[in-house]
Amino acid sequence: MKLQELASRFKSQYPGLDDIWCTMDDMKNPIQSAPHTEIQNMFYSSWQSGHYVTHVFVFAADGTFPICYFNLKRSTHNSIAADAGFVCDKLEKV
Repeated sequence: MKLQELASRFKSQYPGLDDIWCTMDDMKNPIQSAPHTEIQNMFYSSWQSGHYVTHVFVFAADGTFPICYFNLKRSTHNSIAADAGFVCDKLEKV
């Protein structure tokens, strides 16, 4: 599907948004803590008091994920996760 077609799907749902063909969000999956302290600390989020792995997804209007980044250690902010996975750079190329 062409970007213009994806943008028209967004425009029909949200008329105030121009030239939007995708949206982005993160997902934090809780995981068990590791038995070794060094490994456990790599995945610990003191903000959420748990152990997490973060994923970033770019959703297109046709239901696909054209860009994603998996298994970022810890629970991090969307912008840091997107930067680590070069998500913004990939979006700029499109």
